[in-house]
Amino acid sequence: WFNIDKGCPQGSALSPTLFITYNCDLGSSLANCTSHLFADD
Repeated sequence: WFNIDKGCPQGSALSPTLFITYNCDLGSSLANCTSHLFADD
């Protein structure tokens, strides 16, 4: 095992917020491409 000193802990309440913030402009960043976002539990 080793310590991870970057990022946020798994299960943190901050994780979904960071994920949404990172991916919110993903579709508009991909010029000349068709993108589909998929979410699954």
